[in-house]
Amino acid sequence: MSAEKVTKSDLSGVISRLMAMLDKTYEYEIGQLLDIERTALSQRKKRGSVPVDKVVNLCREYGLDVNWVLTGDFSDPVAVRNTTYGEQLELTPEEMDALRIMRRCPEAVAVVRMMGAMDGDTQKNIQLSVQKEELLRELMRERNGKRAA
Repeated sequence: MSAEKVTKSDLSGVISRLMAMLDKTYEYEIGQLLDIERTALSQRKKRGSVPVDKVVNLCREYGLDVNWVLTGDFSDPVAVRNTTYGEQLELTPEEMDALRIMRRCPEAVAVVRMMGAMDGDTQKNIQLSVQKEELLRELMRERNGKRAA
């Protein structure tokens, strides 16, 4: 697809939806993900021109609903459409947070895949080990805090 004309408000909507779903604060961050310089992004906004092919690729890379990002035609942005199976998944805020973390950290995806391949007992043992480590770190922080005071 080539760049298509959209209204300024539509382009602002595309950028806003990408910012929300990718947990970005600034428009230039979306420009970076789309490989568009700040000035070029500003010019595109003025012209109402969006590089649809780049938006589609970005959506695919991050698992976003292309139709919703481009048109806003979607009643609930927290709902994710699984285009493979034609179903809509309702995600909790905790699940959305997990997705944001996984998008920023490829290692997290590898850990989730490894955990998914393990049997239930092994998963529980790992979870207990992590909890023990967290408690130990918390106790060490408290101990170091008392020493400093």
